[in-house]
Amino acid sequence: YQNSSDNNLLYWGLDYPPLTAYHSWLCGIIAHHLDPNWVALNASHGYESYHHKLFMRYTVLLVDVIIYFSAAFLFVATCLSEWTESEKLGLLLLLLLQPSMVIIDHGHFQYNCISLGLALFGVIAVVHDWDVIGSIAYSMSLNYKQMELYHALPFFCYLLGKSLQSDRRIVKITKLGVTVIAVFVLWCV
Repeated sequence: YQNSSDNNLLYWGLDYPPLTAYHSWLCGIIAHHLDPNWVALNASHGYESYHHKLFMRYTVLLVDVIIYFSAAFLFVATCLSEWTESEKLGLLLLLLLQPSMVIIDHGHFQYNCISLGLALFGVIAVVHDWDVIGSIAYSMSLNYKQMELYHALPFFCYLLGKSLQSDRRIVKITKLGVTVIAVFVLWCV
C-alpha cells in the first residue's frame, strides 16, 4: 500500500486489516454498478449525494442484520439458558440498540458491527466447546478491525486456560495456534 497519484494516502489512508479491504472492495463493486460516480478514481473524493449516503447506510444496516443481529440473537438464544425471557429480551435490546452502534456505525459507516458480530460468534462457539470455530470467528473479527485487540487478551487467556486443563493440552494448543495463523495467512494473501 503505497502513496501514488491514484492512491492518495493523505486523503484517505487505509489503515484497516485485510478483511476490511475485501469488504470495501465488494461494496465498491456494488456501488460501481449502481452509480460509477460514487467510486470514480480521483473524481469521487468528497463526492456526496443523497443516494450515495443512502447506499452506504443500507450497506451498514445489511451487515448489521446478517452478522451482528444474527450473532446477538444466537447468543441470547443459546448461551443464556438460566436467564428469564424478560432478561434475555432486555439484553438483546441493549445489544441491538446501543447508541454507539446506531450513531457511529449508521452515521459514519464504520462497520464496527461486522467485527463485533464475528467476535460474538467466536464467544458463542467457545461457550459451546467449539474452540477451533471460535478461534476462526475471533481471528476473522481481528482481521476486520483492530479494535478487536481489546478483546484479544481475555479471549486468548480463556482458551489457553481451557486448553491447559485438557488431557491433550499440547495438541489442543497447537490446533488453536495453527488455526489462528491459518486465518491470518488466508486473509493477508
